[in-house]
Amino acid sequence: GVVTGVAANLTAGGAPWLTKTIDWVTEPFGRIFLRLIFMVVLPLVFSALVLGVAGLGDVGRLGRIGAKTFAYTMLATGLSVALGLTLVNVLRPGAGLPESTRAALAASATKVQTVTPADAPVGLQAVLAIVPDNPVRAAVNGDMLAVMFFSLMLGLGMALAPRETVAPLVAVLEGLYAVVMQVIDLAMRLAPYGVACLLFTLTARIGVARFAAIRLSRMCGSVMSGFPRGPS
Repeated sequence: GVVTGVAANLTAGGAPWLTKTIDWVTEPFGRIFLRLIFMVVLPLVFSALVLGVAGLGDVGRLGRIGAKTFAYTMLATGLSVALGLTLVNVLRPGAGLPESTRAALAASATKVQTVTPADAPVGLQAVLAIVPDNPVRAAVNGDMLAVMFFSLMLGLGMALAPRETVAPLVAVLEGLYAVVMQVIDLAMRLAPYGVACLLFTLTARIGVARFAAIRLSRMCGSVMSGFPRGPS
């Protein structure tokens, strides 16, 4: 993707046929690949959490596992944030990038909704926001913490209910989980082509001249230094 994109930019940068190829072929295919992955995040998290909690059976065991999981999550999250901030401030991957290149990268990036620090709930409100008053609305808004809390509570209710009563619901969720895994497998089969299209789109539009070697090496160094290693 990078090689062909750079070659296309050097030989036909700004040509109408290249623009149409990017706008109508490579960029849409790359976005479809990303959307296939994002599409199944919600059903995957929901079904996996509900089945995991419901399968424990013993509520006391669930409390012990939950406490250990919460402690591990907080520790891992804190270390990840500290590592990311350290690497970004030491390597400064975006330092010296021309403003025009920044604008081009921002224009080509997928638009996402963000919550500014001023709008983010804090203190007690942040805790209350985790408990959804409408789980469907939380799912529509992409509030994953609220969806996860609802999934945990639903799984807890299923664990407390008679097993023969909730067996049909368990079967439905197991089927949903199996289908989601098949969709993920399909998306991973498309990964080489989707990633190639995304990289071709970026390099064919911007070219390699604006990516000085030192800037690109900083970016790669930041990502690879913070990437987890070891057995999965």
